[in-house]
Amino acid sequence: MKGLAAVLHLLVLIVIAGEVNHLLAPLQVHLYVGGLVAARAALRLEPRTSLLAVILAGLWMDSTAPVPFGLQAFLFVGACLVIRHLREKRGSDEFTSPLPVVLALNALLFLALCLAGGAGPSVGATWMRALSDLIISQLVVAVVTPWFLSLQERTLKLAADRGAV
Repeated sequence: MKGLAAVLHLLVLIVIAGEVNHLLAPLQVHLYVGGLVAARAALRLEPRTSLLAVILAGLWMDSTAPVPFGLQAFLFVGACLVIRHLREKRGSDEFTSPLPVVLALNALLFLALCLAGGAGPSVGATWMRALSDLIISQLVVAVVTPWFLSLQERTLKLAADRGAV
């Protein structure tokens, strides 16, 4: 049940980001929040639950992205495994601040998707657009991350207190 609640939280974030992107489309701006999706699951959930959550979230994001289907799910699983490995190697259950992890992961995933989407090094205008989208995405993710993580923690705690999870 906790896994279902975690997946639903991630899907809510993806739907909200999709709606914001729809509103920003006339301005030719795209927000990417994949780093928050993958990092949240890797930092806060058990191994099986986190893999299930990132696979489903990645497939959901793949369904609306102009990249090969399954690419974001594959990248999310890889990111989740790397973060979990670093977490175990460090010997602590939680990073002191998840924001640097989320921001770094968001930038790396965004870059990987740009490269997979055909934005090669010789396409200057595409990279300028990608850079502006990345900067805006990083600013939004930096503002939204503490709120989103707090919302999820409180919701899961409330559900656990009521016996639903």
